[in-house]
Amino acid sequence: GRCIKIGYLSPDFYMHSVAYFIRAVLGNHSSLFHVTCYSAVPKQDARTTELMELIEARGDKGKWVTVTSMSTEQLRDLI
Repeated sequence: GRCIKIGYLSPDFYMHSVAYFIRAVLGNHSSLFHVTCYSAVPKQDARTTELMELIEARGDKGKWVTVTSMSTEQLRDLI
């Protein structure tokens, strides 16, 4: 079946207050959703790894993309 695609773009997927709140959101999407995280984190840490593993554990229903070095135009075209 088809699924709904959701994308999250953030520079805050690290030890930041946003990451604490978004973890529950990312961890509670049902299999009806394909979740892609576009990470613009300048320096990854343990929280980044935790969130990335959470998304990658979704298998074909999740994708983690590091976009830190992309231009605005490249990011636009990717999304």
